[in-house]
Amino acid sequence: MPLRDAVQAAAPRPVLIIARGAIADEPTAASWFRAASPAAVRVWVVPHAGHTQGLATQPRAWEAHVISFLNAALHPQVRPRQRLGADDWPAA
Repeated sequence: MPLRDAVQAAAPRPVLIIARGAIADEPTAASWFRAASPAAVRVWVVPHAGHTQGLATQPRAWEAHVISFLNAALHPQVRPRQRLGADDWPAA
């Protein structure tokens, strides 16, 4: 099954797509996947990261994004700032 179809079939379950920022086409593709189920898909583009290098490139931001996503997916009734401390959020 193509990824876009899988994303659409997974709805309303949440999906996190981590896209590499080093290649211009990947954020565009991630947005296309998100369009399949806008309410369920969260996209994080990791600046300067190669394929599967988000964790190695930005480990603190990766941890914050993934933990935030999992908290929202597993505990939707809890507000985000209650899940992580202020020091755990990546700089804007």
